[in-house]
Amino acid sequence: MQEQKYRELQENYTGLLKEFEKLVENHLLVPRESVLLQNCQPRESGAASKTCLYCPPGWQLYEKSCYLLSPHALSWQESLQWCQRQGGHLAVIKSEDKQYFMQGFVKRTSWIGLSDRDIEGDWRWVDGTPYDTTLRFWMLNQPNNMGNEDCVTVTPGSGWNDEKCFRFYSSVCERIAHQLRWNGDVLSN
Repeated sequence: MQEQKYRELQENYTGLLKEFEKLVENHLLVPRESVLLQNCQPRESGAASKTCLYCPPGWQLYEKSCYLLSPHALSWQESLQWCQRQGGHLAVIKSEDKQYFMQGFVKRTSWIGLSDRDIEGDWRWVDGTPYDTTLRFWMLNQPNNMGNEDCVTVTPGSGWNDEKCFRFYSSVCERIAHQLRWNGDVLSN
């Protein structure tokens, strides 16, 4: 009798082990303290499911976007291409909150994704977002287009400045944060 119970337990164990191996093949085990679960918000009030935002390593999350500073100085065009290779674009600033975040985020003067390279005075964001003329984040007496300055930088603790696009500055890249759904114990994209 005990031998039969032992065989049944062994068969159950073998079956559970196979089921577990199938789950591991198709699912990622994520500990509850994982960085993937640090920025989770309820999808609806009172709902059990949550939306979790996360950024690739090295990127910083702010609101629903991720931000990355380039490790080296580049021209505006090179910065644009570098950000694209990282999976994003030069940063777009369309709110006062984001401007304050950016002023604290950058460590030195850095390119952002605003220019009037095509038509002087017709400012355009690299992602196609319309330029809002009511938002005034320019430094005093800027933009001044002194010597054909068509690309924009942001400075720590300060505002925007138009600069010559060939100059070398750090750059701020932006990309949309990854979103995962956490429903009880299941995390999915």
